[in-house]
Amino acid sequence: MQTLATTRQTHACYAKKLASFALQRDIVTADLPLLDALSSTSMAAGGSVKQVILDLVKSNAFRTRAGGTL
Repeated sequence: MQTLATTRQTHACYAKKLASFALQRDIVTADLPLLDALSSTSMAAGGSVKQVILDLVKSNAFRTRAGGTL
């Protein structure tokens, strides 16, 4: 568990799954900078789910959809 918790790959996978769920769609190439930012936040914050979710909901990808802003 400790090894998994400290690897970048684990944080990237978690960020991808969380973003896909929150955005209600598959991840596309344009989302890669967001995923990098979320996984970096997760690692820097010691795996803080709260901080990752806050950063996700503040992102343009979360606040906009095809056809306009929510």
